[in-house]
Amino acid sequence: LKSSPLKASLPWMTYNAIFFLNNLLKGNENVFETGCGGSTIFYLERVQSLLSIEHETSWLEKLKRDRRMLKYSKKWECDRKDLHLEKSNNADESPYLDVLKELPDNSFSLGSIDGRLRSQSLINSANKIISGGHLLLDNSDRKEYSEGMKYLNNIGWEEKTLNGLGYAQEWESYSCVWKKP
Repeated sequence: LKSSPLKASLPWMTYNAIFFLNNLLKGNENVFETGCGGSTIFYLERVQSLLSIEHETSWLEKLKRDRRMLKYSKKWECDRKDLHLEKSNNADESPYLDVLKELPDNSFSLGSIDGRLRSQSLINSANKIISGGHLLLDNSDRKEYSEGMKYLNNIGWEEKTLNGLGYAQEWESYSCVWKKP
C-alpha cells in the first residue's frame, strides 16, 4: 500500500472506481485516457487497445522507460500534446483537446478522464464512446468540472458516483462514471 500508483499498476482513483473498472473490462475494449500513470498499466493489462493523451513530457518519458511497457507496445499508443497554443490560453484551441476531437466517433468502449482540461475533455469525448460504453471522470467533486458533468447528464447519460477512499490516498475522493444510452 505504500507503493506509488505507477509501481502498483493501479489508477490513482477511488477503490470503488478501480473495482468498477476491473469488473467492466473484459479484454476486448478500445479505451482512451487523458493523463498517464498507474492507470495506463492497469488498462493495458485488461483491454485490447489503449490511447493515452499526456501533456507532461518528463512524466511520459518516465512511463515509457518502465520495463513493463515493453510487452504492451503493440496495443498502446501515446500522444503527448501541449495544453495550450503558445499565444493562447483558450481551452477550445488546445492541442491536447484536439486529439480527442480528431478521434473517430463511436469507436471506444471507455474513456477515462484523469488528466487536464477535464470538463472540456468530457464534452469532446461524448461522441467518441459507443452506445453502452462509459466515460469515467476522476475527482468529480471538483467544481471546475461541473460543465462537462452537466453536459453528459443533459444528453441523457446514466451517472453513477464511485466515491470513497482511494489507492495511495488518506482522504475521501470522488469518481463518476456515465453510461452512454
